[in-house]
Amino acid sequence: LTPLHVASLYGKTKTVEVLLKNSADIQACSSSGYTPLHFAAQKGYKEIVAILLKNGANINTSSKDNTLTPLHVASFNGKTKVVELLLESGANLHSLSSTGFKALHSAAQKGYKAVVELLLKHGENVNVTVMQNGRTALHLATESGHRDVVEVLLEGGASVDLVSADGGLSPLHLAAQGGHTQIAAKLVEFGANVALATTDDGRTPLYMASVNSHYDIADLLKKHGATY
Repeated sequence: LTPLHVASLYGKTKTVEVLLKNSADIQACSSSGYTPLHFAAQKGYKEIVAILLKNGANINTSSKDNTLTPLHVASFNGKTKVVELLLESGANLHSLSSTGFKALHSAAQKGYKAVVELLLKHGENVNVTVMQNGRTALHLATESGHRDVVEVLLEGGASVDLVSADGGLSPLHLAAQGGHTQIAAKLVEFGANVALATTDDGRTPLYMASVNSHYDIADLLKKHGATY
């Protein structure tokens, strides 16, 4: 790590300014390919992010290990103010990580509602899928049990019955499997198909709720017409 990396990582604003005045390499990479901007974004140091951008830091630079941009790391860590600054400064919200994740996927999986709202407001497609498994932000938020994020996504137009590429799982399958009763109810309210079977082996949400002993979800599904 360079001194500029360390100052950015630990929030030392004045040190960052001094180093930049003395021609510190603003695009220097750590062993994992992180620039000072990555570190400042990761930690949520908005003032340092602004200084680095003003001094010419590449806003869309991606790490060599996993092709994460500053927007990815800010989103993954729930740094809402930094996400907002990056988006307003022209960050590419469509950049993909090495695992096919976009910033929206990371924020949804981690449960950062305000970040999800910002990304959607700036034009991200609510139904964009993870390249490797075809899961949407709604799949990820559901599986992780983040009801408030699920509600934001549904109200933002998320397709409730999009199925994943890894077995044809709908969000309702994942809610049933994980025992997320309130999320299951919300998905059903938004018109989820209670009878949808997985493409690999024909499992329904009712089957998945039952085999995992989530009987409250099983009852909910049966009330809405699901049968074995």
